[in-house]
Amino acid sequence: KAGIQNIDFAQNRNMGLFVANNLCVLSFNGREWDRYNLNNGKKNRSLAFDTNSNRLYVGAQGAFGYFGAHWEYVPLSESVPESDRNFDEVWDVFLVGQNVYFCTFQGIYVYDGQSIERINHEDGLERCFMINGKVFAQTQKGVLFEINGLELSPVFGLRPLPGVLAGMVARNQGHLLFYNAGQIEYRTPIETAPSSPALSRALQGTYVNHVLELSDRRLAISTQTSGLFLFTPQTNSMEQITVNAGLATNACLRSFQDYRGNLWVGMQNGIALIHINSPMRLIGKAINLQGSGYEGFETTEGTYFTTSS
Repeated sequence: KAGIQNIDFAQNRNMGLFVANNLCVLSFNGREWDRYNLNNGKKNRSLAFDTNSNRLYVGAQGAFGYFGAHWEYVPLSESVPESDRNFDEVWDVFLVGQNVYFCTFQGIYVYDGQSIERINHEDGLERCFMINGKVFAQTQKGVLFEINGLELSPVFGLRPLPGVLAGMVARNQGHLLFYNAGQIEYRTPIETAPSSPALSRALQGTYVNHVLELSDRRLAISTQTSGLFLFTPQTNSMEQITVNAGLATNACLRSFQDYRGNLWVGMQNGIALIHINSPMRLIGKAINLQGSGYEGFETTEGTYFTTSS
């Protein structure tokens, strides 16, 4: 059996889906689920699939490595010098060119296919993000850096950001920055301005875990206490999906859009598949509609529904 917590996702060229589960790595071929263990008792946190090498890279609790084409596991972290193994969780894995970045709060481990180098910062690190092929890292004192080779270059100078980042989205000449506490701002090296005030108000107190830009430019925002928000920047409209709409829990950790355009959500307890392009939407509690819905008919006066009640 698998565990209850699911965080990250990846997909291969054959449309196979992989899930970082706290007890194993799950695979789904569209019909059946299977599970694979690292055989080290570590909780899995992050995934990235390399289509060139056919490897599934895995970041775990105090370990990282990859599964080969036949599910043989290679523990890369065991080749790191003992003095550099002082890390806990590998929260993110990114593929950039020939390099694989394993991101931890203690340092970033860069694997080039042959050897592993470590990028450090004296202040320690928070989450890392990949935007348009570039990797960014925020220090625990709030300064945002871009990774250039094995160096950290400040993005907005050395002034700390006002909170812990949960997500970044490229916009025009700068970035939209989303903070755990719900604030949203647009930043360039010379400009800072609040952004999307209605969405920011809705996110206050929800604890934002993750932000994903979808293929149609909508944003999927995973929160710890209030489910998933789908936000359309072009119209400033939003939709909130919670347990009332079918989620098993409101604790959404991370989302992933597959090649078919569907949205997968890793949760504290379970996995959700959301057909975000479906014209169907759940109604009922918001308008006090009782019973099972049978039929709907729209007129100029409004919409009529027939139900089992």
